[in-house]
Amino acid sequence: MIPLNDLKRSVNGESEVQLRQIAEKVVLSGSYILGSEVKSFEEEFGSYLGVNHVTSVASGTDALVIALRSLGVVRGSKVLVVPNAGGYTSTALFEIGAEPVFVDCDHMGRMDIESLKISLNSTPEGVCVVATHLYGLDSNIESILGVCKSFGISLLEDCAPSTGAEVGGKTLGSLGDVSTFSFYPTKNLGALGDAGAIATNSNPLALQHGALRQYGWSSRYEVGTPYGKNSRMDEMQAAVLRLRLPQLDDLNRRRKEIWSSYEGALDCSDWRILGDHSTGFVAHLGILVAPEGLRDKAAKFLAGLGVATSVHYPILDYLQPGWADLASGDCRNAESLAQRILTIPLFPELTADEVDAVASALRAMITELKSNV
Repeated sequence: MIPLNDLKRSVNGESEVQLRQIAEKVVLSGSYILGSEVKSFEEEFGSYLGVNHVTSVASGTDALVIALRSLGVVRGSKVLVVPNAGGYTSTALFEIGAEPVFVDCDHMGRMDIESLKISLNSTPEGVCVVATHLYGLDSNIESILGVCKSFGISLLEDCAPSTGAEVGGKTLGSLGDVSTFSFYPTKNLGALGDAGAIATNSNPLALQHGALRQYGWSSRYEVGTPYGKNSRMDEMQAAVLRLRLPQLDDLNRRRKEIWSSYEGALDCSDWRILGDHSTGFVAHLGILVAPEGLRDKAAKFLAGLGVATSVHYPILDYLQPGWADLASGDCRNAESLAQRILTIPLFPELTADEVDAVASALRAMITELKSNV
């Protein structure tokens, strides 16, 4: 079976000597939290993004919570988000006690600009917009930025699936008031465990991020900022990320090559694969969009040819059973897309033979399912 991902391959592709040296260096340093590796990674990642400040934290979800608080999101605040991005922003909002206002997506899964304008006009008390660059695809960020400026509302970029993408010569994560990143192992830039970061060009926001990740301390044991938490990237994760950061652009190029192979296999059919050929796309996941009613048949057919599949993401935030009393929405495009998307293998360590096999399976799928319609 060709897997959706295989993290062992990314480890095997790195020098055993380098990994041993990293582990030995960190262990023997006697400094495991907020040490030199973390400081160096924050500086190097900030330089890569083109921002003044990066604050590392323990996870992408913690990054969202802290970033939202720094933008003035409190209990009862209303924040505009899409409902089809896995629920991570909603999880952060519910932790704060804030309310998500769901904006519909376009045919690519990105926040729809006209729906955003309508939502902002009907939610004058909205505090900020969260633009998620879903599947490694720019979220219409330049248009969203223009809308936010015209409405005088803050913009948070959620870059968890899109590290390394660029729009207009600027790296995603450098356009909003603040941006968040996840370094979960399956991300384009992945650690060996949970880790995250917050980026901004604002000195005051960066000071809040630094305080909020460590109990809200203004000095040791003195809480100067409310609602702080314990959320610190450890030295080992920072060291691994420093090793992998210089490889990111090459790995993203490989992702795009694989995506292009799949796109070619779907040419002249009713099937699509989300993404485009711009620098604003780094192919985090291979997301097929099936004709209506064919998603489950496609998954079964591909499994029969040895191709693993999944769905990212099958349930919209406002349809989650555990959030029935917390969220509501009416996003017709997102609901339709959630019934039609299917994830196929796309990660840099796929072999050429595996990519060819998946592409061949896609061509066979189109022929077979068309004949059965």
